[in-house]
Amino acid sequence: MGPVLSSTPINIYLIWYGRWAISQKLLIKDFLYSISPTTVAAKPSRL
Repeated sequence: MGPVLSSTPINIYLIWYGRWAISQKLLIKDFLYSISPTTVAAKPSRL
């Protein structure tokens, strides 16, 4: 069967509800970049 998420691109939309610290947002963004295809240049977050 192979990887489930590799067949077609999946769009993920983030809705930031409430007060999020920048470090918390960067953590979520870094995680999402880490599961992105390697053909897309992932950019690590900077403070």
